[in-house]
Order: sequence, then C-alpha cells, then structure tokens
Amino acid sequence: MKVAAYYGCLLTRPVGQYSPQFPTILEELIKRLEAEPVELRHKTSCCGGPIFMPREDAADDIAFAILAEAKEAGAEVIVTVCPLCHLMLDAKQKALEDKKGQKIGIPVLYVTQLVGIALGLSPEELGLEMNSVSPMAMVERAYERMAARS
Repeated sequence: MKVAAYYGCLLTRPVGQYSPQFPTILEELIKRLEAEPVELRHKTSCCGGPIFMPREDAADDIAFAILAEAKEAGAEVIVTVCPLCHLMLDAKQKALEDKKGQKIGIPVLYVTQLVGIALGLSPEELGLEMNSVSPMAMVERAYERMAARS
C-alpha cells in the first residue's frame, strides 16, 4: 500500500527530535506498518483550512494542489493527524473534484485509522464508513496482503 504522509502545518510544532521542515516520523510509522511511504513536497504546507472562511477559493486551491500531488506521486491513501486537514482533503474532495474538473479519488485516513487497519480492526471499529471518500477497496487489499503474509 502506498501511503502519503501529510503533516499539515501544526504537527511539526514545537520543534523537538524531528526537523520541522523535513519530518519523518509518519514515514517511519508507515514503514513499520509494512506500507510504502510516498513523498510529498508539500507535506508540511498548510491544508488551506485556516483560511477557508475568509478566502474559500484560495483554501480550495491549496487543498486541491495537495490532493493532485498525492495522486501524481502514486499514493493510494493520504494519512493525516489533523481534523481540519482531514476535512479539507476528505470531506471537500468531491466538491474540489467538481470545481476543478479532475478526479482524485484518494481516501484520507487519520493515522489512528491506518494503525487500526494494520492491527486488523474492522472498518466499523475504525469508523471508516464516516469517511467521505471510501477507503474500503484499499482496506480490503491491505487485509488480503496481511492474510497472505500470515
């Protein structure tokens, strides 16, 4: 499974063990979950959420650029930790596709949902039915790969 780690603008603050410009903690977790990290140039850029109310068009452009980059990089899923990033990249994805005339179709998961999948939790236990872009095809492939390794 190819996973794009999207940190957004808040996860890398305050500065600690990891570089705020070039963090790797999510990629390290993705590898430990036996998935393949997909590099995003804008993985620490703002998702556009904080400016959504006063500047919706600008926020939409920012979020769509992140989604398009993930698709171009071959990501099967985007993982984030921030609820606002999840909203901008998942809940708004269909509207952004319609507005821009380009299909993205990449599920967006919270990192906790990705860990839950790796632990074999059911989609219901993880609340995956609440995701706007269905991750079920990707989840089924992940469960099949895990079963084959057992």
